[in-house]
Amino acid sequence: MAGLPDTLPASTVMNLNVIENFLRRHRHADIIEAVVDTTWANDAVVPFLNLWAWKVSDKARLDDAARKVSETGDPGFWYDLLDEAGSLTFEVEVGAHYPDWPAGIAAGDATILARLSALARPHLQQTSGQLRVVFHHVDAWPLIEIDARDAAQNLHGM
Repeated sequence: MAGLPDTLPASTVMNLNVIENFLRRHRHADIIEAVVDTTWANDAVVPFLNLWAWKVSDKARLDDAARKVSETGDPGFWYDLLDEAGSLTFEVEVGAHYPDWPAGIAAGDATILARLSALARPHLQQTSGQLRVVFHHVDAWPLIEIDARDAAQNLHGM
């Protein structure tokens, strides 16, 4: 993988095939959510990229719900409008992208966003705006939306 040392064990490098398969399998979802979360293993914090596919129950209220989360910090406004269509949790380890966790989060996020954008772009183009791909850390807001033009933007509303 470009930009990563050749000596990294395969288990520490983000498995792009797993992410690509998830995107393909859930191409009919309304939202793909990529969330960095952590777990404790071998006396260290280990970051993972968790994925969810969502169907939106009330698209007309989604922008308002995102704004309310930004204002209140309560993600319940957002998740109340979503129905889970699939998930993949604690299978995509991303520790290699965050070697100085938590101090190096911005650099790790940039790498993950670049790779996620490259994988998501064809799916976003095929769905003509019907699919949205968002990224964030667990319990962190605003979301970052990945769009078909290879741009990422912070969202206070979608």
